[in-house]
Amino acid sequence: MSEQPGRGINRGDMDPEFQAGEARKSNLLLEAQLLRAQRQDQAAAEKFAEAARIEEHLSEQCFAKGLLEKSWLHQFSAASSWAQAGNFFLAISLCVQLLARVDLPDPLRQSIQKYAQKLQARRAWWYADLELAMPGQG
Repeated sequence: MSEQPGRGINRGDMDPEFQAGEARKSNLLLEAQLLRAQRQDQAAAEKFAEAARIEEHLSEQCFAKGLLEKSWLHQFSAASSWAQAGNFFLAISLCVQLLARVDLPDPLRQSIQKYAQKLQARRAWWYADLELAMPGQG
């Protein structure tokens, strides 16, 4: 029986600290989703922000090890986590950084572009809504 090459993203030689970071991030995302479902928005945002910081760190670690695809996925996840925490500026900035890469695979590029466009549209709506809420504006 011949061996087939592995599928998916190369995990490389990731140490236990990295694996613990991934586990911690996953737990934070689950906790954040549960808190959001319970309408505990501030607590959920704090969990999403903490997960985003971990994702950024994991992305940097992967990049340093030459695991580019894994690095990009962690950065995209960081962008998503920042957006869910309410930080559209940082979320969009991370997407723009990714989209600037010429070596980004097309399927991932399309997902990031679509997500960034949605974030930009939501930010525009949010700005308009905030303007109406300002005294003397609406």
